[in-house]
Amino acid sequence: MHYGLVGLQARIQLAAAQLRFGQRAEARAALAAALLDAVQDDFWVLFVEQYPALAPLLEEEDWAACEPRLGPFVARILPAGRAFAVRLGLPAPAPELPLTDRDRELARLVAGRCTNKEIAAALYLSEGTVKQYINQLYAKLDMGGDPRTRRARLAEWYQKNAPRN
Repeated sequence: MHYGLVGLQARIQLAAAQLRFGQRAEARAALAAALLDAVQDDFWVLFVEQYPALAPLLEEEDWAACEPRLGPFVARILPAGRAFAVRLGLPAPAPELPLTDRDRELARLVAGRCTNKEIAAALYLSEGTVKQYINQLYAKLDMGGDPRTRRARLAEWYQKNAPRN
């Protein structure tokens, strides 16, 4: 196998590993680099083989905004990847769970750098309940990693998705 292909496959697997460990930004960067290398030679099958591990990034990101050539390239990968996952007997990616008003309020308070104790006081809840609700919110948004990283990612998510007045 040519060393370029080995490097490409290594970057794809690195992206999959980073995504699995909750390092979404790093995974997206590694995947973007791999996609940009692969689009030149139309090496899309390598991504199909890793689709089950990369589905959240491949499905949710706007790759055309990253680089116009990537939109059609990823559009070829997606149906083949979905079919590959079905052949393997893997479940379809879970649909994003709808967020409740309470979830959005929690995200707002976390983004405002409130502690669990402050959130509990503001919402008339116990600290344990607040912790449980926040962990459920992390699960709904598929945010892994250590608590500090998750809080920072939740704050970033809220800044991007907060209702504009």
